[in-house]
Amino acid sequence: MDDYQNPKAGKTYISPRLRAFGDSNRTVRIASKVIDSPDSYAFAKIKDEIVLRHKEDAKSYITAKFVEDTRGIFVLNIQGYTVATDKPHNASFSVTIQVTLPDPGRPDA
Repeated sequence: MDDYQNPKAGKTYISPRLRAFGDSNRTVRIASKVIDSPDSYAFAKIKDEIVLRHKEDAKSYITAKFVEDTRGIFVLNIQGYTVATDKPHNASFSVTIQVTLPDPGRPDA
């Protein structure tokens, strides 16, 4: 079955609300997508030498984790993986934003 844990290429999947890891007061959603690439390149270190590897018909697996927080804090983490090895790439992106919600009891809100 294809879902956010086992995505098919070309489709984007979003998980149901899941309990955040280590904090039961917060929830997280996970979006995932597999992207087909005709060519893929990656750096590798062999002994003391850096080499560039090429692979044809490669796939990339990208996940985005959205942390939902009742305090108005939004956290987004994006991580790429190589499908063949299921290992994360050496780069990821994370952003945290605090949103100030209007107070419905204030007349100027």
